[in-house]
Amino acid sequence: MVPLLELQEGDIGEVVEISEKSNHLGNHHQGKDCRCRNHRINDLGIRVGKTVKLMRKQRSGPLLLKVDDSRIAIGRGIAEQIKVSHL
Repeated sequence: MVPLLELQEGDIGEVVEISEKSNHLGNHHQGKDCRCRNHRINDLGIRVGKTVKLMRKQRSGPLLLKVDDSRIAIGRGIAEQIKVSHL
C-alpha cells in the first residue's frame, strides 16, 4: 500500500484507504474540519475499492487521474491522503 502520489504515469492502483489525518502547515484549512476533504474526495468518485489510473504527473501541480469514465485533477496534498495497492 502506497500513497497515490507515489504512482508513476500510466500506473493503475486500487484505492484501499483514504486517510482522515491531515498535515496542517501554516494556516492550512484555517480551522475547517478535515473531514470536508474526505467528503470532497468521495464526491469526485474516488472511494475505497475503486480502480484509478494516473494519467499525468508533473514535478509540481495537480495529478490527472482516470476514475471510471471520468478524468479528475487532484492536488498533491489530497493524493498523499489516498492509499492504493499497485495493480
